[in-house]
Amino acid sequence: MKVIIGVDAGGGYRPGMDLFVRLGFTGAEVTVVSAVDTTPPIVPLGPGAPFVATDYVSQTDSAAHRAVAQAVESLEADGIKAESVVLFGAVVPVLLREASELKADLLVVNSVVRGKWMSAILGSVSNSLTNESESSVLVSKGESVPEGPLKAVFATDHSEYATRALEEFLKMAPMGLQQIHILTVYDIDELETKMVLRSLPDLQIDMKEWVAEQLTEKCQALATRLGESGYDVTFSVVAGDVNEQISNTMAEQSASLLILGAQGHGLIERVFTGSVALHQVVSEPYPVLLIRA
Repeated sequence: MKVIIGVDAGGGYRPGMDLFVRLGFTGAEVTVVSAVDTTPPIVPLGPGAPFVATDYVSQTDSAAHRAVAQAVESLEADGIKAESVVLFGAVVPVLLREASELKADLLVVNSVVRGKWMSAILGSVSNSLTNESESSVLVSKGESVPEGPLKAVFATDHSEYATRALEEFLKMAPMGLQQIHILTVYDIDELETKMVLRSLPDLQIDMKEWVAEQLTEKCQALATRLGESGYDVTFSVVAGDVNEQISNTMAEQSASLLILGAQGHGLIERVFTGSVALHQVVSEPYPVLLIRA
């Protein structure tokens, strides 16, 4: 398993790296990557401008090399061998390019939770990676996850893609997780129910109850699959809004991590149709592991 950890000179990467270490991915080959943006935050003017810009790049480059060296040292203290690289360019293109070249299975970054619309307009590293990365992405949020056993909620709609995401997760083999709660959320409105019953008038069933029973059987099968890999597994099937129910379940289960399969979407799609993955990364306070399959 090849992993890239995004590292910044200010040390903001540490919660993401700490979470990665605690998850205990077996046999991970880690590369810590820092991007040196050559554009100063304030463009200098006047005769000395070229010298100021050159000095800015030099200092930023030095800070990036110190940061990756510290990250490698910290990982090795935890028994994880790592390599480091410092590249010139904006953070997202650098991470995506390096992930593509190394054929990385996982990108690790730390994020700051913003409002939904502000993130959609301004963008952020985690926002962009959610939509553009071909690798799976582990996004921590703010401070490091508190000490103690790690428990995750695995949200699934039992689609073909979600099933492939589960298999990809099992390949990653994060042995630092002790418990996994499988969550399936469904939402059948009255119009859909009437349409089905009108098409099948002899179908004397409660549609919502029937759907819940079908999904429960699927959850039981997934629980067995995860249990065979050594995880302590529970599950629930609930009706309602997906994002709201995920948030509620994370709180009820005292979970440290949300896991879900996610396919990328362009800007127009995510603004006008929304995305569960994007909402969970941008607007919720807990870490998210997005699985690409």
